[in-house]
Amino acid sequence: MNSNISGMQIIPSGGTVTFPEISDTPANYYGEGVEYNGYDTFTIKTQGIYSITCVLSLAQGNQHDNTFYIELNGASVAGTANMGTSGQITLTRVGFFAADTTIRIINGSSHDVELTNSSTNVNSTGHLSLFRFADAGVVDAVM
Repeated sequence: MNSNISGMQIIPSGGTVTFPEISDTPANYYGEGVEYNGYDTFTIKTQGIYSITCVLSLAQGNQHDNTFYIELNGASVAGTANMGTSGQITLTRVGFFAADTTIRIINGSSHDVELTNSSTNVNSTGHLSLFRFADAGVVDAVM
């Protein structure tokens, strides 16, 4: 499943990054085993080993120390920060996720953060990629 964010968003401290509705960009949501609520939450419906990657573009003029997290079932994990005032942040997490695991992207900064696209690519505000590449957890290898 892929989702591109276009346009500007101001994410309040503790707030979630929002993604386009499926009806706005149907080609972006072509995965199976994941549901999307049309706003900010993805729910894994088929357990397995998943890869989650999210790239966000920070607008110029933000405060220093911009932090974002992947949130799994309400717990913040896989955080990363951009100590400057603009640029990109990349979040990634790979692991075994049970059915009904919820995923959101959270602003962990103590201030609002503005995301924006480049002047030449309207879909460059952010990108989320979420895909399952195995059905089961890691099995101990026999040596």
